[in-house]
Amino acid sequence: MGPVQYSIERVPAAEQDVLMSILSLQKAEGGFEIDRVVARRIGITIWELKKLSRKIKAIKKADMLTLLSTAIILQLLKQYYSGREDEWKDLVEKTGRWFKNEVSRTEPRIDEVPLEDWVAQFMKTLKFRVTL
Repeated sequence: MGPVQYSIERVPAAEQDVLMSILSLQKAEGGFEIDRVVARRIGITIWELKKLSRKIKAIKKADMLTLLSTAIILQLLKQYYSGREDEWKDLVEKTGRWFKNEVSRTEPRIDEVPLEDWVAQFMKTLKFRVTL
């Protein structure tokens, strides 16, 4: 009988680095703010992201860029990293609570469409790249 062999499934370093760089964008209060590197990976510029955030209409004042960034990051995690949810779920629980509270408080919309629905459609038009 030979030695016991173990198989360890490894996540490619590039993919792991992208997930970690995304998660590092979490702000203290719970929201996310997309940086230039992650914006490029999802196929948008910071300028375009800021322009979109100015289109958000809400019933109360809020940081629209953070709201938009958070909605995009949450959608990104669900779409591209659902198989690795155990790595990010606990970390973004705070984000989920913060985001739900902000959405409830401000009722953000783009072109009359609730922000979460708008972002879900918007994400279908982008090409997420794991590597640059």
